[in-house]
Amino acid sequence: MGTAAKQTVVLARRPLASGAKVISTVGVALAYFIAARLSLALLEPVDGVAVFWPAAGVASGILIALGSAARWTVVVGVVAATIAANLLGDRNIGNSVFSAVANAGEAVIVAGLIHRFCGSPFDLNELRRVLALFATAVVGTSVSGIAGTVGFAMFHGSAASPLVIWLHWFSSDAIGIIAVAPLAIGLASLARNFPPRGEIAEGVLALAMVSLVCALFLAQ
Repeated sequence: MGTAAKQTVVLARRPLASGAKVISTVGVALAYFIAARLSLALLEPVDGVAVFWPAAGVASGILIALGSAARWTVVVGVVAATIAANLLGDRNIGNSVFSAVANAGEAVIVAGLIHRFCGSPFDLNELRRVLALFATAVVGTSVSGIAGTVGFAMFHGSAASPLVIWLHWFSSDAIGIIAVAPLAIGLASLARNFPPRGEIAEGVLALAMVSLVCALFLAQ
């Protein structure tokens, strides 16, 4: 293929690649926004921090599963979704921006540490990898909690102490990562190593049999 033909193919692929990135970013933003809005319906009465933040697991899990190539897709999606979700709640623009930076940075830190020490692709198939996810969740939420606490103290007018705000942020996001990120990681692993149809059929049959036995037992 000549040079001119190669350039034509490259130029033709660029719009497709750009379109795929836009769609991916919108998808991340939508998933994060839905999780964030659900969390903002249940806030700590002391300082207004969400009790549980599964959106942290959504962002971290996607970035861990897709690798560094998806970094800006996740960052842009998380920032946009955080600001939109917060402004639709009781937060102002200052607090929303601080939270957006903290949430995006948190996902980058967690995924970056995972890829640095465990490599990519990442699977939860060994105890040390499970422990690595726990450790990186602690580190990432500890750092993001500092930025989040500053935003709350400066713009939210919370009466709680900075330590209490940080502790609530840390626990909310850490639990969110530990609870939700494995789902995204597992789905990515399944996509890479999709089981044969025979194994799927056997699994579905076994699940159906167990469900039937449970149903008959409960009917007694």
